[in-house]
Amino acid sequence: MLSLVVVVLLVAGIALIGAIFAVGAGGRALREMVAEEVEQLKHGSAAVPSRTWDESRWAALPEPVRRYLRFAIPTGQPAIRWARLTQHGEMRLRPDREWLPLTAEEYITGEPPGFVWQALVQLKPWMWWAGRDKYLAGQGARLIKLATVVPVVDRLGREMDQSGLVRVLTELVWLPTALRLGGPVRWEAEDEDTARAVITDRGREVAARFYFGPRGEVRRVTTRDNFREEGGKVALTEWTATLDRYEAVQGVMVPREAEAAWVQEGVEMPYVRLRVTEIHYSL
Repeated sequence: MLSLVVVVLLVAGIALIGAIFAVGAGGRALREMVAEEVEQLKHGSAAVPSRTWDESRWAALPEPVRRYLRFAIPTGQPAIRWARLTQHGEMRLRPDREWLPLTAEEYITGEPPGFVWQALVQLKPWMWWAGRDKYLAGQGARLIKLATVVPVVDRLGREMDQSGLVRVLTELVWLPTALRLGGPVRWEAEDEDTARAVITDRGREVAARFYFGPRGEVRRVTTRDNFREEGGKVALTEWTATLDRYEAVQGVMVPREAEAAWVQEGVEMPYVRLRVTEIHYSL
């Protein structure tokens, strides 16, 4: 009987060690994949000509956009090639679920449009999932792995491509020099506090509405070009983000807090709240 117990314990120990090694190997493989994608993103932005910000070219832009650019970008500011954001916050998988702790790191480029976002979400004290969203070379993708090992979501396709480009557009508030005239975004006038932004990449075009505050800051962004999956079905769904706590970082004014929500029948359903704790720019 004792020998049987010893054998069982040995087998359990070997299984535990194997699981630990699998988690370690899975995490390393995911980190290496993300690192390679980030390098591709940076390499693409290296081809963007260096420019210095010139206010004299603002005349063709809608008035609220001009107000925003005066607020966000000082005269003489060099164009930003890419941004790296460190984020902390919380997210929930459904409107009726609890909020879960989240930490993330994101790289964003405006020319060409792209991002790579990696996150860890704590499901339980002993369990988490690792996720990576990206829009790179015109293709969007989402990968989620339980404990960095077990694939839960691995999604590609037209809907991911479009949603990825939408995300780039709505997050260019953290890369404000990309919102200038002559950048990847075309602006259309609406009223004194609102403008429509359109971005095109590889023949794909998406749009979002930007709402500006009295100082010129972007307070809210909305779009109807985003796809949401629910119940195994994917459909275009209204999406909105609120932005707050602007601070100067390497010369430009950017928000430190954001909340994103899906909107159905006029009701907002927030699913992620983020604090941007660190920002680094490559000029």
